[in-house]
Amino acid sequence: MSMFVVPIPRVADVPKNPIFAALKDFAKQSGQNELSDSNLILLGSSGTGVLFARFVGFAPERIVAAILTAPGQGEPFGIEHIELSGLALNVPQLIVVGGSDDHVGTQRPYDYFLRHWNRGAPWTFLVQNKIPHCCVINVKPLILEWLGDVVRLRQPKPDNPLRQISLKGWFGAMRPCDVISHDHWGEPLWNVCSASVQAIGRNAPAGFLIAGWLPTKQFAQHWLSYIQQQEHPANSFPNPCGR
Repeated sequence: MSMFVVPIPRVADVPKNPIFAALKDFAKQSGQNELSDSNLILLGSSGTGVLFARFVGFAPERIVAAILTAPGQGEPFGIEHIELSGLALNVPQLIVVGGSDDHVGTQRPYDYFLRHWNRGAPWTFLVQNKIPHCCVINVKPLILEWLGDVVRLRQPKPDNPLRQISLKGWFGAMRPCDVISHDHWGEPLWNVCSASVQAIGRNAPAGFLIAGWLPTKQFAQHWLSYIQQQEHPANSFPNPCGR
């Protein structure tokens, strides 16, 4: 389980919370007063991914974006029980799951994604083929690219509310492989056998699942290239010289 919080300056505040209290204390100790009221970028894995999904609902006006990797937890705290509404639906989320992750599975995080996508949430879903409950380093370039696009669109600035994402451009679609295994709840565990990119407003191809919003044409191409790889090795690292 891991977590990472990135503060982005803003003046507005919300009710007291341990994370916000820690930011205020750190701001005081470091002399960087702007950190006390910063907006946040959330990155959480496993149980912390579920925690941060809930945190989006607690303080959506302070959250620029959330990245949830292999988000899952035991009953009754799992990702499948989270329902977001109002401003929380406007917060972009990137949800990354492993196609061989029998700890949290693929189906429950996907149901969480699809339920909110159908209500207009600007979310993105990505499967790491044949990856178990670990190892997101090979998706780092995509995460950073997605995040850069989102920050540019959200325009976090002091004293200004975060901009709402307009769902236009492209969306991803993916065709799951035949199910050959299940997670520990007995639900289907699946990798992706093919994928496509479509213009927003069109229907996904027959037999394909919606995989969400792709903020730019370039990101759409990189998402497609990644998700169509038959296997993402657990020990793979980004190429330091580029793609």
